[in-house]
Amino acid sequence: MPTLSYPHKTTTSGAALCAALVAILLAVGCAATPATTETPAAPAWQQSELVPLGESPRQGNPHAPVVIVEFSSLQCPYSARARQTIVELLEAYPQEVQLVYKHLPLPFQQESRPAALAAEAAGEQGAFWPMVDSLYASQRTMGEIGAEAAGKELAARIGLDEQRYAAALANQIALDARIQRDVELAGELGIQGTPTFVINGEPVRGAQPREVFDAAIARALERHALLEAEGVPASERYARSVELAQIQAREQAEQAREEAARAQQPAPQFVAMPVDGDELIHQPGDDFLVTIVEFSSLQCPFCARAVPTLAQLKERYGEKLRVVFKHFPLGFQEHSELAARAVVAAQEQGKGWEMRDAIYARQGELGPELIEKLANELQLDLAAFTAALQDEAVAERVSRQQEQGLSAGVRGTPSFIINGRLIVGAQPLEAFAAIIDDEIARAQALSDQHPELDSEALYERLIEDRLASAGE
Repeated sequence: MPTLSYPHKTTTSGAALCAALVAILLAVGCAATPATTETPAAPAWQQSELVPLGESPRQGNPHAPVVIVEFSSLQCPYSARARQTIVELLEAYPQEVQLVYKHLPLPFQQESRPAALAAEAAGEQGAFWPMVDSLYASQRTMGEIGAEAAGKELAARIGLDEQRYAAALANQIALDARIQRDVELAGELGIQGTPTFVINGEPVRGAQPREVFDAAIARALERHALLEAEGVPASERYARSVELAQIQAREQAEQAREEAARAQQPAPQFVAMPVDGDELIHQPGDDFLVTIVEFSSLQCPFCARAVPTLAQLKERYGEKLRVVFKHFPLGFQEHSELAARAVVAAQEQGKGWEMRDAIYARQGELGPELIEKLANELQLDLAAFTAALQDEAVAERVSRQQEQGLSAGVRGTPSFIINGRLIVGAQPLEAFAAIIDDEIARAQALSDQHPELDSEALYERLIEDRLASAGE
């Protein structure tokens, strides 16, 4: 399933990063990046009014659809740490990604602005990136002797014409104007710390792990593919992609506000909850007295914590207990909805519970790669699984279950409805047991009065009676 996979995850320790940068310094600073000279300026179409690129230094394919705009301070240790990740990304996505560098010297880092001037002066000889890598590797030296002196030493070491470098550095008004433009742009975008990256309009703050960048790049490529499919001219796609990212960010913020508002509303004590029959259902026999309807997100750690509790309840109560699993993906959990669709797709091949349990067991790895791996491990028909995963009917089933939860007053996950009683959170085993014992007694009394009712009718009658009593 190539459309679901991310590039292979790699990690680099801080020690390895420092060693790599020192090696770069000793090797005249040219081996660190995919290109040892400045790449040509991107075509004029790669501009955005929201995140303009200007004539800032670039690396990578100048025609790449994904543009990482980096705001960094050369004295910031976190910017140095992120540099290796960016190098890895440029190597992993040679056709898809390019980097645009923006200076953001920080006021409390005294050598950050002189370091930026040194990088710009080196750029006059096409050596911006070797100087950047060398300065990152020499942050301690920079702090001891100053960025200006360190820059002169590094200029000689990376093979620059020292007179030309000194002449460029002497023209600080022109160099400083470039740096100041970047600082002002950062202010307009609300960027205050380093490193900060804007990937086709989507911000990534700090020296994040590689997979965070991979995910943002994947989303940018999805937006680009969508625009291409809609017939948007290539000359407009970058700007439109940035606009889409801004719209999505506003929608996510609005969704978060709505979820917060719902969370503040008191949840009803008793609710009606239908069992449609297409959920994941654990039903050992036809004489069940209690139904637990669980609403869960497969990326929620508290939901995973409830799994062994539910397993113990199934074993304790046997045929008296029916457990119904309904999906409630959370918008702020990136892979929650994908995981829900994967369980439904596996359910169509009789492996829904197995997929659910496997996802919970490896929740920390959750993403498209894990979904594909689990489909193989469960020996699913991959073609059928992939088709179901992309089927609108599968997505609609997940959405319908979530809407049922919202209508019933579910605010977060996990939430449980036990014969109409709404219980929130991963409660201890005995807390569930006390409620179930009470519900068994209540259901048995009603069954004795109405022996004609089968278990499903008994379940519906119990809820009707409870709602009627609550309304009095």
